[in-house]
Amino acid sequence: MTGRIRVGILFGGASEEREISLASGLMIAENLPKDRYEVRLLDTLTLMAQHPGLSPELRDKAIALQESKPLRSLPSHEGLSPGMRDQVLRAEALAQSATQALASRGERGIDVAFLALHGKYGEDGTIQGFLELTGTPYTGSGVLASALAMDKVMAKRVLAAEGIPVPRGIHITGAELALEGAAAIARANALLPAVVKPSKQGSSVGMSLVDSPAAMETAVRLALQHDDGADDGEADQLRRFEVQLHAEARALLIHQHLPTVFHAVQLDVAVDEVLHFFQRRRLVGEERHRRQDAF
Repeated sequence: MTGRIRVGILFGGASEEREISLASGLMIAENLPKDRYEVRLLDTLTLMAQHPGLSPELRDKAIALQESKPLRSLPSHEGLSPGMRDQVLRAEALAQSATQALASRGERGIDVAFLALHGKYGEDGTIQGFLELTGTPYTGSGVLASALAMDKVMAKRVLAAEGIPVPRGIHITGAELALEGAAAIARANALLPAVVKPSKQGSSVGMSLVDSPAAMETAVRLALQHDDGADDGEADQLRRFEVQLHAEARALLIHQHLPTVFHAVQLDVAVDEVLHFFQRRRLVGEERHRRQDAF
């Protein structure tokens, strides 16, 4: 290999975290040393142009990118800060089709894929499998690790099988919720205080902090809107865990809520709400002492 390394930053895609992925990819592109890397921003949405699950808006975007046309129908990006909105718009303006770059060799192709994708189709082993098929080197974890980490139900099962402590929790499918109704919610309420979250979404998409029975059903149904399932957990005493409770194919997982640090990026739950939640349970101080004792 001579000259600069051709880096394709894979970003965008079709997950509910598309916007944060666009912003992430742009920041990576702006900070990679230009004397060492030839950087291209590649939107993987083009790989999914025929996917039946795409919304009409995303399908139009995918086709426009494939044909190198301007993205005329930009989303409103409601709820984003002015700075984040500017990043997203600039990223979409610079995005190229990932299809041609990943299928080409030489100057039209890339030497390595830098993954800046978030959520479904980006962190779940899907794009990793595609890159394995094309023989494209890529950053981050491989197919199996990515798939397991994104599916928190299966991740817990694997960890538990290896003797690693995991939070108590339950997994409720959408079908079970429809058939059992109150009984399913009652099982979830037995774990209060709890976190409810889709098990195959990233970040805090669809997540709720629940500390009363009255709020449980709403939280469960919200999680199910964002994934095939939801995940919920009780406040637990285990140390050094992160609150990321998710769900599976139209399913709900009820997990124990753990006193840990939350991701600051795109947190859908207000920070003060998180802090008050922990303070009410007096777990923050207890966790700090446990960590000190552990070391």
